[in-house]
Amino acid sequence: MVRFIEEPKSGLVSALHECERMLVAVCDKHGVNVVALLTLGDEIAAICARRPVDSPGCYDEGDYDAVMALRLPFAGAHPDVPPVTIHWLIEAARCSREIRALMSAGDLGGAICRLPLLARTSAFARLERPPSANEVQSEFARTGAAARHAENRDSKSFALQHFEDHKHQYTSLDDAADKIAGAVVPYKWRTVRDWLKGRKLPKRGGRARGPD
Repeated sequence: MVRFIEEPKSGLVSALHECERMLVAVCDKHGVNVVALLTLGDEIAAICARRPVDSPGCYDEGDYDAVMALRLPFAGAHPDVPPVTIHWLIEAARCSREIRALMSAGDLGGAICRLPLLARTSAFARLERPPSANEVQSEFARTGAAARHAENRDSKSFALQHFEDHKHQYTSLDDAADKIAGAVVPYKWRTVRDWLKGRKLPKRGGRARGPD
């Protein structure tokens, strides 16, 4: 089995590993070459980076032909694997590589936003058939919850680090929340403001401003 070596784990990395382990297990079961699958995921992710679509299994119209030119030969090389499994394995590999590319580029917010999509596609691959409505509600709840918790933890850490790095730019904690919410992390003002509670701004006029 392929093992993913990683830097010290954060919530994002832990959830990413959980989804990738699920993907590798399905590959092992069906004899799919994981390295070839991830290479395909890299190639598709590079094509879709120009016009990303946040719906699993969907592509921008301008990218469709290029993506299919890569997907069809890979599927044809695995005639014994159910087509629905191949489909979701490719989608999970694409999402995994997109997330890792975003992490490498330092775009933690973008990586966090893609994580729930990876959770869904890797769970679909494990099912090996189209999911029922009940399975969408229950079978994927654990993975989806892990992704959401990782998103919450890492978004908060990212927002607080951004605040510390740029706090000289803010006139108040309310102002900081205004500029961080929706722009730095995909959360509303009230959530970000709650995260900032107790933080201090640089001294002006001889005293530190905050906490408030």
